[in-house]
Amino acid sequence: MAKTMARHRLMQRDSGPYSRLFVLGIFLLTITCLSSPAYSASPSSEADTQDEAPRLNVSLVTPRLTESTSRIVGTGSVFAAKTSNVGTLVSGQVHHVFVKVGDQLEEGAPLFKIRPENYEFVVEEIKAKVAVAKANAEKARLDFNRAKALINKRAVSEAKLDEARNAYAATRAEVGVAEARLKLAEQNLSDTVVRAPFRCVVTERNIDEGVYLSVQSAGMAGSSVVQVKKIDVVTVIVGVPAQELERLRIGAPAFLTISGLSAPIEANVSVINDRVDPTSRMIEVRFVVRNSDYRIKPGLFVYAEVEPERRKVLVLSRHSVLGATGATYVYVLDGDVARRRPVRISDFDASDVEIISGLSEKDTVLTGPDLYQVQENQKITGVPDVAG
Repeated sequence: MAKTMARHRLMQRDSGPYSRLFVLGIFLLTITCLSSPAYSASPSSEADTQDEAPRLNVSLVTPRLTESTSRIVGTGSVFAAKTSNVGTLVSGQVHHVFVKVGDQLEEGAPLFKIRPENYEFVVEEIKAKVAVAKANAEKARLDFNRAKALINKRAVSEAKLDEARNAYAATRAEVGVAEARLKLAEQNLSDTVVRAPFRCVVTERNIDEGVYLSVQSAGMAGSSVVQVKKIDVVTVIVGVPAQELERLRIGAPAFLTISGLSAPIEANVSVINDRVDPTSRMIEVRFVVRNSDYRIKPGLFVYAEVEPERRKVLVLSRHSVLGATGATYVYVLDGDVARRRPVRISDFDASDVEIISGLSEKDTVLTGPDLYQVQENQKITGVPDVAG
């Protein structure tokens, strides 16, 4: 037992230096491994990686100034120059309707007739009253002249002369009243025949013979006998976007494509309505078109192209513009940093848009397949040279 313990103490004493050497060797080996290239990271490389901007497939374009030749486009319909729902002028039974739908009439052509007998009787009666009034006036004139002759002989008094004078004046007034009533009666008789108020076509016939009409119901729904339209001149009304207002002008030439007609019709802007529809933001433009052969019918669809005055505009590729309608924007390269800039645009042609505001000719704008990946204040490097 004593020998064993002595041997153990001897081994502990003898192994102390070797153990320390072993630990020292392990430490040096670890330091060597950590300092080797496989385990080291270059600080400068990491910084370079962090500072290096992403390489995006983008390029630069600049807005270009060009002359606008685009037409202002609008759609609308054809309207008659005039439309009248013609009713009776005097009360009575419809005696005859002279027209049918589709008839082309000159101004003054008869449309329909009210039974005239009652009005003829009134005219004859008042003519008789006029004759009586004139006879009374003639008698009063003779009495007045006789009184004037007798007054000089002092055969009548001044009072009798004044009485004769007043009687003569009263009978002349009665003649005037009777003649006025006769004119009215004759006018009513004439109005039993209702005539076309202008050169027109008949578009509706609402009442046939035998129907009683009253002037008290004139103008009410269903009271018109015929409807007529003036279409030897028609009005074309189209709506165009209100944003085109500055380009519109009275007298501007236009080409009207009317459904049913093989070729466009040339016209000029005659009216630009001052009212803008608050819902559609459209402005009304009118054209007057001659239609002597009646080939253009009211209600036809119209596609209008107006030639505005030529002007200089700033245009940019559509592919360079991002955002939704009303909130469009582009990325402008400021040095090597992308800056987001709002722009107002309008259609120019199939490949470009017109820049209304937000850019100038000197700005450089990003475009390309990776444009959607660009972010505000992002550093952009390696961009190709500007393409105009």
